[in-house]
Amino acid sequence: MRDADSERTAAALGRLRRKMRLYTYALLAATAVVVIGGAALVAWLLRPAGLPFRETWLVSGVLILGIPAVGLALRRVFGGSKTK
Repeated sequence: MRDADSERTAAALGRLRRKMRLYTYALLAATAVVVIGGAALVAWLLRPAGLPFRETWLVSGVLILGIPAVGLALRRVFGGSKTK
């Protein structure tokens, strides 16, 4: 009886891991699409100011992704969420 329960639990955990991996990749892809679109919108809005579209798109994309990435890296390095 115990072996059957542990096998069912292991199978359920395997399915859960696969689903979470799929959700993670889908969220990553959606984030990339939003960043590319948002950076293009910023570059398009700044184009009348005389800024070149491609360079503005690149810089704004790096800033949109770079600032949160640096924040996450710092949180991981310096200890994240501390509970009281």
